[in-house]
Amino acid sequence: MQIAFANQMAEVARSVGVDPFSLIKLANHHPRVNILNPGIGVGGDCVPVHPLFLKSHDNSLPSLIKEAININSQQEDMVVQEVLSSVQRFKKLHKKSKPKVLLLGLTYKPNVADIRNAPAIRIAKRLAQEEGLQLKVYDPMLDSNQIKKIGFVHLEALSDYKTMDLVVFLVAHAKFNQIRELNDLPEGSLVDPIGFMRACETLPPMREATTD
Repeated sequence: MQIAFANQMAEVARSVGVDPFSLIKLANHHPRVNILNPGIGVGGDCVPVHPLFLKSHDNSLPSLIKEAININSQQEDMVVQEVLSSVQRFKKLHKKSKPKVLLLGLTYKPNVADIRNAPAIRIAKRLAQEEGLQLKVYDPMLDSNQIKKIGFVHLEALSDYKTMDLVVFLVAHAKFNQIRELNDLPEGSLVDPIGFMRACETLPPMREATTD
């Protein structure tokens, strides 16, 4: 439910033209506020699975938990649409019929090799069905054979990201910090639904809160 709250706050922020990651970072200056960062969905063997055990009693879920599951599931749809919108903008701007798109990360969370219920894989499979792009994947936690077995074309080296037209951050692996440090991606070539490139941004100091 905390993940769903963060994802819905991000949706509200975007609807009024506010960067959700900056908004949450500002809100978390309050000593009793700790909103999670929005993401691309939920994975692993806990969050996407364990709440469903509650259905085993009478085949129903409490409404709040059910709504949280729905919100988190919808994140994948939003990410797919964000990537496809970026592809269309790139095509119009550069007159290129089939842009090269790189997806960074397939595991279900950063810095682990676990791919159980990984939303990044579901997103990647949906994008792979699109004819108007050339898709490659890089994940430092998986070798090329693993990525090929899942069904994707593997980018041989992370440094080759410069040969791609669009770069999409799906998982915040530490190895991707080298891209963030260089910060050399051309404008319009970055899709960042997890706010990875914003993580190092600083915000102005906040006055100490005196009331809730």
